Amino acid sequence: MPDKLAILVCESFRHEAAKVVAAEALDDVAIVLLPARCHWAAESSPEIEARLKECRATFADVEVLGCVLSRVPDRESGRPLRSRLALCFDAVLDRSVVQTYIDSGAYLVTPGWLAGWRQMLKDWKFDQVTAQAFFAESATRIVLLDTGVDPKSGEHLTAFSEFVNLPAENVRIGLDHFRETLLAKVLAWRLRQAQANHDSTTNQASRALADHAMTFDVLSQMSGLMQEQQVINRILDLFTTLCAPSRAIYIPFTDGKPGTASLQPPDAAPAPEEVAALASPTTEEADAPAETDGFSLVLEGRNGRLGLLRLDHIAFPEYTNHYLNLALSIRHVLALAVENARHAERLLYFQRAVDSSSDGIGMSTPQGRHFYQNKAFTALYGLTAREVDGTQGPLATVYADEQVGREVFATIMKGDSYLGEVKMLDKARHVLDILLRAYALKNEDGRIVGFVGIHTNITERKQAEARFDEAHHQLLEVSRLAGMAEIATNVLHNVGNVLNSVNTSASVVMGSLQRSKVSSLDKVVTLLRAHEGDLGIFLASDPQGKQLPAYLAQLSAHLLADQAATLKELGLLRENIEHIKEIVAMQQSYAKVSGLREGINIREVVEDSLRMNLGSLSRHGVEVTREFEDVPPMNGERHKILQILVNLVRNAKHACDDSGRADKRLIVRVENGEARVRISVIDNGVGIPAENLIRIFNHGFTTRKSGHGFGLHSGALAAQEMGGSLTAYSAGPDQGATFTLELPR
Repeated sequence: MPDKLAILVCESFRHEAAKVVAAEALDDVAIVLLPARCHWAAESSPEIEARLKECRATFADVEVLGCVLSRVPDRESGRPLRSRLALCFDAVLDRSVVQTYIDSGAYLVTPGWLAGWRQMLKDWKFDQVTAQAFFAESATRIVLLDTGVDPKSGEHLTAFSEFVNLPAENVRIGLDHFRETLLAKVLAWRLRQAQANHDSTTNQASRALADHAMTFDVLSQMSGLMQEQQVINRILDLFTTLCAPSRAIYIPFTDGKPGTASLQPPDAAPAPEEVAALASPTTEEADAPAETDGFSLVLEGRNGRLGLLRLDHIAFPEYTNHYLNLALSIRHVLALAVENARHAERLLYFQRAVDSSSDGIGMSTPQGRHFYQNKAFTALYGLTAREVDGTQGPLATVYADEQVGREVFATIMKGDSYLGEVKMLDKARHVLDILLRAYALKNEDGRIVGFVGIHTNITERKQAEARFDEAHHQLLEVSRLAGMAEIATNVLHNVGNVLNSVNTSASVVMGSLQRSKVSSLDKVVTLLRAHEGDLGIFLASDPQGKQLPAYLAQLSAHLLADQAATLKELGLLRENIEHIKEIVAMQQSYAKVSGLREGINIREVVEDSLRMNLGSLSRHGVEVTREFEDVPPMNGERHKILQILVNLVRNAKHACDDSGRADKRLIVRVENGEARVRISVIDNGVGIPAENLIRIFNHGFTTRKSGHGFGLHSGALAAQEMGGSLTAYSAGPDQGATFTLELPR
């Protein structure tokens, strides 16, 4: 009879068992495979009974690593076989974690089982319809406990999940738990063997068994811990109990940077330079320097270093290598526990963030089945997740327009994100305006595993926007009327200036007529009539008659001069009356319905704005410089542009006048931009402080005592209405200002 231990293993675990036996060099262990018959009851398995009888006759002892022999009696005691498992998954993962997955609706599979899933379903007499019905009734998803022994397990998982129409999840657990489970059986058997041979060997094996048993127990406890610090404390407790060091230090790492060290005992704090040396990236993964009578162990995760454990001066230094090997054998399990705790903490933070979000958040499967929603989602729609899913799915339940819902799902099912405003229905069938952000969730392979929708209720905002739009249109109309009133005021002012000129011309004509020598002509006529009979003698001999021709010549010259002066003043009077007609006609041309777009010569509009301010500019001594580029005609609302420019020119005049400068200058510039026209009004007036530049276009803001703070605000609104902009720039007080109106051509 060979001095070997036979371990009966389900055929589904053949690769795991072979890998552990080879890696651990278990020459005294023979793996005996049992057929994978997951549907067999343990007590009704003649084939297994026969295989067990054969092993007992061949090997020194028999152990079982599986769940199918729970009722088969032991050869010697008559009790069930030692170390049996309630579920075969307990061989690869802690029982509490297995139960957690099962309770959450997971159907657990292993790489070995997946490799033969088609035959297994065939043995169960399942076709695809029967399989889908069976798994839909008993599970919500397929979870692969991936031990890493089959590189094709991912492909098998995808094929199986698609066959049974359930989502799949790949959990990479490695071989650590399986190794510990198998080694525990081997060590227990070796202990029994050693006890039969030698007490010292028995004592050593007992220590190893106790160490492994305690380690296995602590590892089992770690699997349920949800906080990293709890895992760290258990690691320190484990190695403090096993090795009794004078000091145990654990330094966590995040993104390659060390965190705060945990200590046992707590008062054994290391010096900062010692911590820096331990945290160095060059620290070996495992090291046992003789001078410390201890060892260090680095825990590595998928994304780099997770932590470093350091033990100093253990109680039995002769066992240093034993403890170091034990630590190395469970290093990956410890790292997995730390990573799982970190993930659990992040998931907890994420769940809290999701639950505290004011936005409704919902999740659905790749098939569109709604299965999760946060509190805000429930409050928003008044529906539970089951009610949202309904009998026809969320498209018919919450979307006011099913076609929109189909477009949303079509977008995200392609892997694209969706952002838009949609109409939704709450439980009472009220229509809600929702800003919807939806996207697909993908696994590491890029496969879509679900969808997320973030729902922001913008109903009140949309109603406020509608009220704002109405107020905005009213404001624009008031602005237009106010602007036209401003223009009319300028027109009246300019007309008044012209009337002053008309009055002056009329006064000149009247004064000229009053001073005229026409009355002297009547005296000449009277004198000539008195000498009608002797007119020749009178003109030749009489002293008065002799002077009469010269007097008539002088009188004629005076009358001609008076006539010329009168004609000149009458000409000026006619020109001024024509000027009044032009000003009134210009006002009438701008007094049109708001919103009328027409072809505009922008230079003419700029000239009109200057002409309407001409009297005021001249009166205040402001020099105007025109810098006009050739600009093609553009489409726009003439009266709005004029209204803005009249206000800008008037403001520039005030700025120049308030500055007290002798050289008051105003530059009006017209430039071509890229598909835009730029009109700049530049003055050298009082300037604008920096703190006022950010408020200059606010409604009601003004720095002038007589100002109303309406002109620039309404001008900016009018520019936006036309697809343009109105901006301001100033280098500061007394540095002048530039206002620029940009409009699309």
